Amino acid sequence: RVELLLDDGRALALYAKADTEHPVATTCAVLQALHANPRLSTARPVVCQPDAGLYWQEAIDGQPLALLGRAFGVAHAAQVGELLASLHATPVPTARCITPASLRQQRRDAAQVIATALPPWQPMLDRLIATLDGNDDTIATLAPCTLHGDLHRGNLLATESGLALIDLDSVQRGPAVLELGSWIADSITLALRDDQAPETTTSQWRELLRAYTAAGGGATDEAQLAWATAHQLLCQRAYRCVANLKPGRLALVPVLLRLAEAIARAPSVDAAPLSQAA
Repeated sequence: RVELLLDDGRALALYAKADTEHPVATTCAVLQALHANPRLSTARPVVCQPDAGLYWQEAIDGQPLALLGRAFGVAHAAQVGELLASLHATPVPTARCITPASLRQQRRDAAQVIATALPPWQPMLDRLIATLDGNDDTIATLAPCTLHGDLHRGNLLATESGLALIDLDSVQRGPAVLELGSWIADSITLALRDDQAPETTTSQWRELLRAYTAAGGGATDEAQLAWATAHQLLCQRAYRCVANLKPGRLALVPVLLRLAEAIARAPSVDAAPLSQAA
């Protein structure tokens, strides 16, 4: 992070990021397309340095929604839903696309890491993967949109003017239901970390879905949403509880896997026996 003092006395804070997974020029083009949308608040791209593998953005002042804890409520969820509808509808110049093959590989990679740390859970991982694999082709028929790629409360800032999206270097094209399921999976995980029942998050993510649809996002099939939530509980939340090595997270993995299996077999997230599985 670099802070500059401009000739007019204003302070300008810039930060540089490296993208080792994608061509920096493509990442910069995506960031420019998102910043050009007046309905989105994102960091302003400033300089692209493809040879150095770096890009620079103007810093955004705000508080991550993750810091709100239990103060996060339905009003915040509605704002997130409206913002996601705008993000998903914004065209971006990227060739990064989610495919059935990439989804299957993601699950197997996550399961391998989890089973290495917790070998007794290999049978459940095998059952969960088999259940989720059966719906990949259905998900592949859904229209792709622009996805954040790493959506959770830490990547949303509350600013003076509303909500801003950050850490957009994982933007990709894919079905919206994957991102909506990611939000639900993250909400359930945060509830468990706060010693709350998974059902306490239902009113919030239901409000997010309502606001998302009202703002122009497509309606979501309940069975597909359950599939996506189970997929993200495995590939994002349980996987990161192992890979990130943060205190207390490993103990959550068995609970998250049981919840993922229950949700994957249910006709909707609400219909799954969440408290019983937890």
